[in-house]
Amino acid sequence: MKFCRTICAAALLAAAPLCAAGVREGLDALAKRDFAEARRQFEAAQGEPDALYQLGLMYLNGYGDPRDPAKAVGYFERASAAGHQEATVLYARALMDGAGIAKDEAKGIGLVAKLAGEGHARSQVVYGTALEFGLHGLEKDPKAAIEWYRKAMDAGNVEGTVYYANALAIGNGIDKDEAKAAELLKKSADDGHTLGMVAYGQALRAGRGVAKDEAEAFKLFQQAADKGYSEGQYEVGTSYLFGRGVGRDPREAARWIDAAARQGSLRAQRMYGELYRTGSGVPVNRVEAYKWYTIAAARSGGTGDSANQARVTLAQTMSSGEIAEAERRATAFSPQRGVRPSTAKPVPLARGDRIEVGGKTLRVPLPRGYVNVWQIGERVIQSNPNLVGVFPSLLVAMNQEDVDRLKLGIRVKDLRMIEVTKASFDDSVNVTPKLFEELMKEFRVAPSSNPQRVDTVVRDDERAYCVLQTLIPSQGGEGFVAGIGFLRLNDRVVGIRITSSPGTQDVQGAIANLAREWIDLLVNAN
Repeated sequence: MKFCRTICAAALLAAAPLCAAGVREGLDALAKRDFAEARRQFEAAQGEPDALYQLGLMYLNGYGDPRDPAKAVGYFERASAAGHQEATVLYARALMDGAGIAKDEAKGIGLVAKLAGEGHARSQVVYGTALEFGLHGLEKDPKAAIEWYRKAMDAGNVEGTVYYANALAIGNGIDKDEAKAAELLKKSADDGHTLGMVAYGQALRAGRGVAKDEAEAFKLFQQAADKGYSEGQYEVGTSYLFGRGVGRDPREAARWIDAAARQGSLRAQRMYGELYRTGSGVPVNRVEAYKWYTIAAARSGGTGDSANQARVTLAQTMSSGEIAEAERRATAFSPQRGVRPSTAKPVPLARGDRIEVGGKTLRVPLPRGYVNVWQIGERVIQSNPNLVGVFPSLLVAMNQEDVDRLKLGIRVKDLRMIEVTKASFDDSVNVTPKLFEELMKEFRVAPSSNPQRVDTVVRDDERAYCVLQTLIPSQGGEGFVAGIGFLRLNDRVVGIRITSSPGTQDVQGAIANLAREWIDLLVNAN
């Protein structure tokens, strides 16, 4: 129940069907991903509790601006004071976790208890959990927890049903009845609830209250995972990892665990650290292992404590520079809602200066000082199971001096990478100037209204379109420069990507010059 877990706004908006005009217009803008207009509408309607709540969600999720938990909590607090129940839940969670505000577990759990008493089902589950496990300063009271779960279940809350069934299965605060627990979980799964699918799948896998059936359990996990549920993704991943109900496949396991970890699943984050430590499904990488252990260790409880111990043990084999880099990556991490494993398969990276696209050979000369780094590129792809996008890389290059620094173990503060990528699902199409123009109409970037984003069009003609985007954090720190372009070469279309950090104006200018130089080389060679 960590506060920093990204909240899906769409799921929460249904609780407020009657909206003031400004709030309604703001929601319409959100649905179109026009974040600047959404914020303007919500700010103009701050007399409405739901407008404050929506502003809090925008800052919590990083919609339009970088995530800002402190600002999010400020809006949730104001909405809570005006009687907004969903905002009160998020404000209470922030207090209990100390996320974006000074930690005050007593105040946070007090707010939850008040909402639970008023019949708010989600708060009843949160309060019941605190009582069952003795969290947030409360004494353990499993019997009282059961009553709160029962109330939430009777109100139709899926979490209440699952928590009640889990307690029933082990006899915690209630007489043990595994069969009845399995019956409740099966009904929840049959009703299409992802949490129920995972919980009933776990019962099937363990043979708890129902005949053991690992294959059927895997099917349920897969159904929940296909709906984007992070715990379903985690269960699919561990099923592949240990060969439960499906053939053992560590690489496939890493893909699912990666997606779940990036969505914020604590168990997946802990397990992902283990995969990087042992080299199961991904190459051994102590920095990434320490990073994921650190992310998981920030959460209290058994899994978080286990991750912290694993981090302590791993640290004995790492240099201070490696630990600092891992902590930097952990601090930069932010959960993302809706992460799915990539369905695209990586293609072999070019090892020379030629690539094959739709039956034609294209020359790929590199800018001065840049070299083909297919070995590094393939290792990066192997280390990031879901890095492969819809259009995978065909060639990867880096500055020779940066390559030498990496080989010596020196952190590169201004790492620049350039890539040629696939740019269409069917490479064999003959792309005429007219077709290229029509294609670019779909990709041209509209000017950004975000003051933290600077767009620079590098080239826009019948042979190439390229734009750079510079993201500059509003609160200081390093930003990021990303360039994307499309080129028509020998009647084929390819993509180019250019990345660099930090995202300052000076770096943006240097990267723009690099893009122009490289595009000229590519166009003239083909």
